[in-house]
This record gives sequence, structure tokens and C-alpha cells, in this order.
Amino acid sequence: MASLEANEKVEFESGPLIAGSVLVGVGGLLAFIGFVIGGLHAVNQAIRWFASMENPPNAVAKTKWSQLLAAGAAGANAWKDSGTSVPAHDRPPARHS
Repeated sequence: MASLEANEKVEFESGPLIAGSVLVGVGGLLAFIGFVIGGLHAVNQAIRWFASMENPPNAVAKTKWSQLLAAGAAGANAWKDSGTSVPAHDRPPARHS
């Protein structure tokens, strides 16, 4: 392989560049079509899965949220009503001198 001189020009052939560009474009188009087909199938299956559920996800979320609020309120009320006294079995033994 001969080395290039500093003032020598490099010429590209247009045929291989055009062929490579066309193949990249076709490959990109095929990949895009594949993503669209796969995505539509996934969305269709998700819709069918949600439709087959006994309770829709938003109803389950509302139920769980109301249960969370009720449990929080019950815990807060129990803490407020408990007072500051420590039960006898939790107290340290008294020291007599």
C-alpha cells in the first residue's frame, strides 16, 4: 500500500457510500416497523389484561388509599389516647437503698 503525499487528494467513490446509506435507511425503517408492531401488540395485551381483571387498577388504588388513611388515623388516635404513662411491666425495677 502506497503512502499518500501531503498535497495528494483522497477521492471517495459514490457507489459504496450510496449503497451503505440506502442499507442503513432500510434497516432503520425495518427496525421502526418492528418497534411499532411490538408496541401495538404490548398495548393491546395490556388493555385485554386490564379488562379481564375483577377490579380495575384505579379501584384497587382507591381502596388501598382509603385503608391507608384509616390506618393512619387509627394509629394517631391510639397514640394520642395512650397518654404518657409507661405500663408497669415496662418500668425499670425500683431501687431501695
